[in-house]
Amino acid sequence: MIDRQTWLWTDEVKEKVRAKKRLYNAFLCNKTADNWSAYREARGAAKRAVAIAKAAHYDEVNRRLETRDGERLIYRLARTRHRQSEDVEKFHGVTDDHGQLLMDTKKVMERWRDYFEKISTEESLHPPFPHAEPIVGRPILPISAEEVVLALRKMKPGKATGPDDVAAELWKSRHWNSANWLARFFNQIIAERKMPQIGSQARRFRSGRRRVVQRTVLLIDQFICFLTS
Repeated sequence: MIDRQTWLWTDEVKEKVRAKKRLYNAFLCNKTADNWSAYREARGAAKRAVAIAKAAHYDEVNRRLETRDGERLIYRLARTRHRQSEDVEKFHGVTDDHGQLLMDTKKVMERWRDYFEKISTEESLHPPFPHAEPIVGRPILPISAEEVVLALRKMKPGKATGPDDVAAELWKSRHWNSANWLARFFNQIIAERKMPQIGSQARRFRSGRRRVVQRTVLLIDQFICFLTS
């Protein structure tokens, strides 16, 4: 439970704090000596109001501790302190429709119930979802090298490899034109409507040096075919 000290927010404290905030905003808009003096005076009045409210509350607590039920109150305060130190926290600072702070737990639960009933039954206003034209039966445009370059820029170096066991540094290397090779490779897959056997062969290899070596050999073969084509 988060101790918001709802007992501290009396009508007088609310009035003093709101006046302090209002004068502070006035000082920010017009930084004059008079506005600063008025803000400092309001700040002092707010501090005094808070101190008076705290003193009155603690006097009431001390008076209740001296009664016959004082021992029960001590244990109740200790349990409250223990709940405040736990990781699971609850917040009861909820306001009603008129902006008044609710201090009763039952009223807080009713307020939450009304809120969830409202959001679950009323339709929220949102813009309509955009509808794209269907692409079934339309020709598929070939993949360009520019698209591949944009995709390669999103690849971060130093990350784990995918099913192809190829690091991002290899695809982004400047020693060979990987964008054109990948564009031709993807367009070939689209044209033939068949995935190559490179990926399936790599998945059948065992983990370790043999898989890395075999995968490297396959990539070298593909690269040589690209250079000679």
